[in-house]
Amino acid sequence: MNAGFAQALIAAAAPDGLTTWNGSDPARRFAVYRNNVAASLRAALAAKFPLVEKLVGADYFAALAGAFARAHLPRAPRLALYGEDFADFVASFPPLARWPYLADVARLDAARLAACHAADAPALRPADFAAVDDLAGLRLALHPSLRVLASPFAILDMARALDAGGDCAGIDPDRAQVLVIARPRLDVLTLAAPPGMDAFVDALAHGETVAAAVEATPGFDVGEGFRLIVAQGLASAFIAPEAAA
Repeated sequence: MNAGFAQALIAAAAPDGLTTWNGSDPARRFAVYRNNVAASLRAALAAKFPLVEKLVGADYFAALAGAFARAHLPRAPRLALYGEDFADFVASFPPLARWPYLADVARLDAARLAACHAADAPALRPADFAAVDDLAGLRLALHPSLRVLASPFAILDMARALDAGGDCAGIDPDRAQVLVIARPRLDVLTLAAPPGMDAFVDALAHGETVAAAVEATPGFDVGEGFRLIVAQGLASAFIAPEAAA
């Protein structure tokens, strides 16, 4: 798309040089096109960030999405990829300063969508781990859908309330929570995890053994965290020692 034409989609005036085949007003025709583009971008953001829309309301979200779209035109021809900067935009949007947790709610929405569209892979079962003699020396290939989000806010409690059709009126937002988001089977899971789970999973993702990942995460409740990986199928394979070398 011509850069000038693209910029005109967020400007007040139509680009120069437009003509119509039937002699109608090109500015009016372009205004219809501009409105359709804006509506499509708002709809794409609403589909990608449903929790944020529920929190702020449909009307406010439409205005917020419009402000984002004017600052961030799509960079790829697939609307499914649109909005990767939305959470950072929310974090820096002055009218939302009173609700600092909204950016992490947006990150949770994005993590759920990413988990939904991640590659399919087998999920290791508890029986697979039961057959291993040296759990501490294991290296794991984590499930490709796995995401971990550590937030200083109670975004899991908010998500559960909103998913159930309620609101967040009785929730204290100022409680740190760590979330695991994954789709090891059919449905996307959003689960509570112990503090340090993000660092533990990051170490495993970089090829560390379970023992080394625990050592790199002081104070981490390895029992709770490792049980979560085993019980929920958050690993897809064991990495052979020669493959990790």
